[in-house]
Amino acid sequence: MKIDTLSFRLLFLVFLSITTLVFSQTIPPDYYKFVKKADSLYKLKIYRESGLAYNNAIRAFGGLAYPNDRYNAACSWARANEKDSAFKQLSSLVKHTKYNNYNHIINDSDLSSLHNDKRWAKLVKKVRRNYEKEMNPLRKKIDAMEYQDQKWLKLQTRYWNKLMPKDSLTEDYLLKKIDSINTSHYNNLERIVKKYGFPNYDKVGYTGCINFWLLVQHQDKHTEFQKKVLVLMKYQVDKKKANATEYAYLTDRVNINTNQLQIYGTQMRLNKDSTSYEPHPVLDPDKLNERRASVGLETIESYINGMNSRNFGRLKKRKKN
Repeated sequence: MKIDTLSFRLLFLVFLSITTLVFSQTIPPDYYKFVKKADSLYKLKIYRESGLAYNNAIRAFGGLAYPNDRYNAACSWARANEKDSAFKQLSSLVKHTKYNNYNHIINDSDLSSLHNDKRWAKLVKKVRRNYEKEMNPLRKKIDAMEYQDQKWLKLQTRYWNKLMPKDSLTEDYLLKKIDSINTSHYNNLERIVKKYGFPNYDKVGYTGCINFWLLVQHQDKHTEFQKKVLVLMKYQVDKKKANATEYAYLTDRVNINTNQLQIYGTQMRLNKDSTSYEPHPVLDPDKLNERRASVGLETIESYINGMNSRNFGRLKKRKKN
């Protein structure tokens, strides 16, 4: 299953990062242009050209890539039956980011063409080893909470996009369930922070760190707690043991919850006529993309397009003039 770029940022967050590489330089606009083209070609099932577009994106960024984009490139190449190119991207992902989502990679139908290749067993063995290295009781607790969190948010997105059987669930039920999950998680999160501070890469690995951040991001009823975690997270970001991009998201979330302007424009709402998403008010809009680039975020225009694509069921058609 190909991973959506926004899903990586907002919901699934299952991949490891190349933080020290990506955030030490500005990401060129061509990178996002080629990734967008690659994604469109994949959706049209033009897989080889999609893989080539991903290669162009990686080349534009001097050989670097976000981990989800490198994984998606492998999916395109595997679908095109270009096994060497697929393994090249997956091997780089495993080597340089310690990718460890074992359950996802072995069950991903996009990669089925690779299973009979002798390189496959070696690759997944390394992924499994990375996974086992990161597992500990704290990580397991965080992952279990993240699983519940995402289960219901994914259902909500499917509901919005009319991808569920009619009358199978109501939006009111989903909202109450999501609120109940967040409430039940709060005490556990508070205890973790009291004992460990912000769980960094050393304590729970990259994925565990991201999962913890995501759970805090959804604690909008406890803004003081979010503010406390934000301070603790900044300390870890400065030591390169937490992710600068996710710190930007939490910064904006806290600002919105305390009636302040956003810094990075990560928190979105529907516009007045519900034809598109737009950011909640931001500080100095003219320099927004500059600030976003500094923490590894795509342009606001690309971000809005992605939000509209992912939540198409909530949008109304624009009226023709």
